[in-house]
Amino acid sequence: GIDWGFALANIPRDVMHIHYAASRFVDGKWKSVYNPVAPIFGVQMGRDMAAVWSDTMNRTGRYTDYINEGGGMEFLVHQGRLFQRGRHTGGKIEKGQDVLSYFGESSEILTRLAVRERTIRKLAQERGISMEEARKDKKITQEATFVARDYMDFGQGGTVTKAFDNMFPYLNATVQGTRGMVRTFKPGSGSALSSTFKLGQLGLLVAGTTIAAWKFAPDTMENLQGNIAMDNNLCIPLGDEFGFEDENGDMRYMFMKVPLDPGQKFFKVFFESSTNKFLGKEIDVDRVIKSLGELSPIGTGTIP
Repeated sequence: GIDWGFALANIPRDVMHIHYAASRFVDGKWKSVYNPVAPIFGVQMGRDMAAVWSDTMNRTGRYTDYINEGGGMEFLVHQGRLFQRGRHTGGKIEKGQDVLSYFGESSEILTRLAVRERTIRKLAQERGISMEEARKDKKITQEATFVARDYMDFGQGGTVTKAFDNMFPYLNATVQGTRGMVRTFKPGSGSALSSTFKLGQLGLLVAGTTIAAWKFAPDTMENLQGNIAMDNNLCIPLGDEFGFEDENGDMRYMFMKVPLDPGQKFFKVFFESSTNKFLGKEIDVDRVIKSLGELSPIGTGTIP
């Protein structure tokens, strides 16, 4: 709720989830608002985030329209706050949390407005009108707001899930994230083939990264085996030459972490372990089986 680092981890996770889950329901089928080819999607997402950046940070323009059209909800940073007291104007503690949670909240708003912007752009192209005309069309902007909210709507949830959400932090949010991911693979949904294609690209990325990492930074990869960072992130070694000896005489190696969406963690571990097996490396079968739990919204640990 107040951790500034949340924004850095949240944006890549949200972007990955959006690639699968941001869709329009057209003629009984789900149609992705973004291109299924990952590099093209990256360019589109970058363009949309740049377009809405100012309104996101200043809470103006597109953000105001998004809220007025029903896009508002309790974001993750709101759910993670201390001393929740229902509907209230807020005191000094709440105002302090508003300041501390600003960047985290902005990261959630940024991706929502980016999806809304892309949907408006797509609808404008389909109708053969300009973006300016599309932004004045209430039906278009309202549909775009719905798509931006629906890909992971924290306001939805069943009675049981909402009740247990009071005891298990982020349970309902995790359920909605899992639902948004799983429904894209549902046969007959219209998005199953596209999602499978996207999953194949993830497999190629993980396999290619793993092969390159073992080739150019074998010591780093050796030390990363069994590290929990490998389960929750795509780890990219910076090179064995950046290793250093700490005060205890142990070698430390530098690497970058790209946070993964929970729905993709199992697939990342599976593709990575398969590549390791292909390279003749020893694999941890228990780790692969344990990662299956990431596909479930209900965790096996203390906190889901």
